[in-house]
Formats: sequence, C-alpha cells, structure tokens
Amino acid sequence: MQRKNISLTDDHIKMLEPFIKEHEGNISAAIRSVIEIACKRSPSVEGRELTQLHPLIARWLIKNSAGCVPDPDAIKELMCELGYLNGHTSTDDVCRGLCNIVDTAGFNVEMEVMECGKKGILLKFKGHDPLMNEFVAMMISLGLASLDLPYRIKSIDEPSTLMKIAYERGAGAYERVVEHFGYNQFFCDELKNRWEWWKWVVETSAMLNYKMIFITETVLENLIQGKSCPGGVTYIERKSGKYCKEIPFDEFFLLLRELFKNARIIDEMTYHEDSGEILIYHNFRDPVVIEQIAEWIENLIKIHWPNLEHETSAQTTVFRRIEDAED
Repeated sequence: MQRKNISLTDDHIKMLEPFIKEHEGNISAAIRSVIEIACKRSPSVEGRELTQLHPLIARWLIKNSAGCVPDPDAIKELMCELGYLNGHTSTDDVCRGLCNIVDTAGFNVEMEVMECGKKGILLKFKGHDPLMNEFVAMMISLGLASLDLPYRIKSIDEPSTLMKIAYERGAGAYERVVEHFGYNQFFCDELKNRWEWWKWVVETSAMLNYKMIFITETVLENLIQGKSCPGGVTYIERKSGKYCKEIPFDEFFLLLRELFKNARIIDEMTYHEDSGEILIYHNFRDPVVIEQIAEWIENLIKIHWPNLEHETSAQTTVFRRIEDAED
C-alpha cells in the first residue's frame, strides 16, 4: 500500500462525512470507498441498492413516464438516506449535495446554483436534451420540496436545453411540483386507480376498431326519453369552471368540439368566424340519426347564438348564425 498526502477542503470533508461515519472516522477508508464507487467497482454498490441503466433505456423510461411526479414519500426517504433531513444540514450543503448527485448521475445535465439562501434559491439546468433537463429539474425540485423547511417553485422556464427555476420557502411545495411537472398526473393516477376498467376500454375500443361512442348515464337516459337536447352543458361548465353563457364563444366552441369529437359522436367540427358558420362532419350515415345529432348540437350552440339555422346534406351539417335585425 502506497502512502500519499492528499489536500482536502472543508467542503470536500463535508461531502465525505457519510462515508467517514460508515468507516468509523477512517478518512482513508472513506476515500477508498468513494473511489471504488466512482469506478463502479465497489462491493458496496449492491449494498447501497444503486441501479445502473444504459442511457437509452433510462431515456425510454423517462420519456414514457413524462408528466408523472414520483410519490413524495419515496423522495423524502431518499433525501433522508442521503442525510439531508437530519435537521442540521444547511441550505448550502443541500445545494452542494444535490449538485453532486446531478454531476454523478450520468444524465448529461449540468446544474448550477446561481443563488442560494434562506429566502430563495435559483438553479440553472443545462443539457442538450430538454427531456433530461426536465426530469433532473423535477427530481431536484422534489428534493427541495421534501426538506423540513421546504422550498417551493416560484418561477420556472419551459423545458429546453437551458432552463432556470427560482424557489422560495413556503408551504405547498409538492403541489407546485405537480403543477409544473405533473401535466399527466391526473391521467396516470386515474389509470392506476381504475386499471381494470381502463384496460377494458382500450381493449374493447381496439377490438371494435374504435367504432364506439362515450356518453354519460344521464345522456343515455335523456336519449331514451326522446329529449331533443340530451346533455353537454354539465361537461362544458365543469371543464371551464364557468356558467355556460359566461364562457367566451371561442372557448365555448373548443369545449363543444372536444366533447362531441372525443366522444366520437361526430368526426370533426370547424368554426369559420368570417362567415359565421360552424361545419360538422358526421360519423353516422343514417339521415335520422344525423338530424337528431344536429338538433342536439344546435340547442347547445343556441346558448350563445339564439338565432340559428342549420342545413344537412350527406354526412355534413352547416350551422349559420342569423344576425339580429337592426331596429
């Protein structure tokens, strides 16, 4: 064994503290352990439950889970294991530690601490792959949100090759992470909670070549009763959070189109503002069915356009707005 003199700063000593404790104060053994881990030859890697993935596989996993935020308990457990939740770790130490994690994680993302203090933190993430930048930024944001005195997102750039995130102390830190990174969170949660039902929906839709429509129990009941306007208002109001008549028409039209197109009741709906016309392409062929659907949609459009006429030919319907007569 060779003996060498090594100079270490206080910062490096702090980084080594978990390993020094593990080796009961033996700094040499701690340094050897770090070197072994860095060289991916350490027998303690398995004991630390570290998992190595090829970058292509890692990217595939990240891409296919984009918009889903990990459970906060898992992140809190990780931060605790790393020694950041012991109540004695300073904000500077946490930032340095998180930087070290990013540097050694192999995501090809650089993280720079631009500002760090009790009032706020400003981080910069730089890398050639926006997807990886977004993932690393999300994980770091979760780490800061899990602290005993959490930091929540104050402002954030759109995911790109260079993005900055400003943090401030405050409650609701995890919710802020979900707000900015969990754009598929609701869908993922619903999918997991109703797995068998969603599996049936997908399998059945594919089996029937997606020749299916989706309607609520209320709509079905109204249709059976022969009502001319069987539904749609509740969906539009709940989706917009506004009373139907208070929704701007452009927004109202998009919600109307979303409702009938996604339910596969119609094939397409377009709005021609210049001519004041709405054009519908139908999925159905039966003239009676097409006319009933046209009347259904007309009653909804009349919420905003009281004076309206429609004309149906083949598999299309045109709604024309009739301007109010001038006095």
